[in-house]
Amino acid sequence: MPGSEGDGEGLRTAPRAAASDGRQRKGGSKRERRRAELVAIASAEINEHGVRGLVLADVAERAGMTKANLTYYFRRKEDLAAACFDRAIDAYKAMIADASAAADPEARLAELFRLYFDQAARVQAGEESPLAILSDIRALEETEQERAVARYGEMLLAAAALLAPQPASEGEILRSVPRAQMILVQLFWSAAWSSQYAPDDYPQVARRLFAILARGLTPGEPGWNGDWARRAKEIAHGDSPDDRAEFFRTATREINRLGFRGASIDRIAAGMKLTKGAIYHHFDTKDALLEACFERSFAHMWRIIRAAEADGGSPQGQLVTVIVALVAFQTGDEGPFLRDTALTALRSERRAVVLGEWNRIILHLAAMVTEGIAAGEVRAVDALLAAQAISATVNAADEINRFLPENLARNIAELCARPLLFGVFSEKLPFA
Repeated sequence: MPGSEGDGEGLRTAPRAAASDGRQRKGGSKRERRRAELVAIASAEINEHGVRGLVLADVAERAGMTKANLTYYFRRKEDLAAACFDRAIDAYKAMIADASAAADPEARLAELFRLYFDQAARVQAGEESPLAILSDIRALEETEQERAVARYGEMLLAAAALLAPQPASEGEILRSVPRAQMILVQLFWSAAWSSQYAPDDYPQVARRLFAILARGLTPGEPGWNGDWARRAKEIAHGDSPDDRAEFFRTATREINRLGFRGASIDRIAAGMKLTKGAIYHHFDTKDALLEACFERSFAHMWRIIRAAEADGGSPQGQLVTVIVALVAFQTGDEGPFLRDTALTALRSERRAVVLGEWNRIILHLAAMVTEGIAAGEVRAVDALLAAQAISATVNAADEINRFLPENLARNIAELCARPLLFGVFSEKLPFA
């Protein structure tokens, strides 16, 4: 957007990250090169079908070998999936390390955005293979999952150090963890929409998204709607009958926690104290259940948006109410929404339908941001990128909740919304 703060300064020119940032290695032994090729192929398969949908025979076929030959490099599917996540985490840690050389927290964050979208542009241009989406780590088996989560934690602490003054104490780094998780989620979420832009436009996308997160959407303290929690609960209780609402909440939580293939009908039935047959009485297939959970999520999103708009008030007030209410639903007893990671389990034609509805919500949120800009109540930012940032904040609010101390977690909705509204460097953040 011409003249917008999305064109903000802070992004400097720097050499590309080292080869460990995810591009294919040219050196190494033949075995190492072959392993790297298999990991690259498997990473794309995980992004398309999820860990549970990763099939060794399919990876072997794409690599031009037999499944028996593939097991020479990776004995089990879990070993190959874990290697994919290792590759992604190594790449992000390298970007964070490169960004840490910048002068101050804002410059370090700006550099991280530049490096991330530089790598994404190379992927989009076909110059290197994509990194595995880390949100599917939860689908790994227990041993591999624990190791991957521990490595993710190391990466998260390194990202938190970028946001803290240097030299930073351990306490300052830990206080930056919630903001760092929000930043990483925003970057990871961009994989869902960045292909809509030309690779040559990625530097501009990086600058504009950085400006939104560094400085926030609102130029001043908005009037908080004290009824946001009550309104979110009213909307959530719109399901009828009540036992169906509880059923969908349980199914959605299990799918979010374990992935679609990991959340068996048996697990969902056990959570509801029902029999497996009772669930199949309502849904012919597990796929039908997944589609119904998406439909429920979208219905609640639209209900929250429409309710906030019906309450009237200023464009800024409506936007704040929507953001806080969506986060409140995601983290409250009435939620959550079904996370985007479940998209990989849908058939391609159904996935297109779900993505179409998701895009309609994004466009509506962008229109709300535009109205706020026109009224002078929202910063002059890229409205479409702001809508994506809102979606990412809501989608990951339950994860951010895990990194907050108990006294702050009680006010999770407001705390997740504030970095987006005021910027991650704002003094209005109690965990800054």
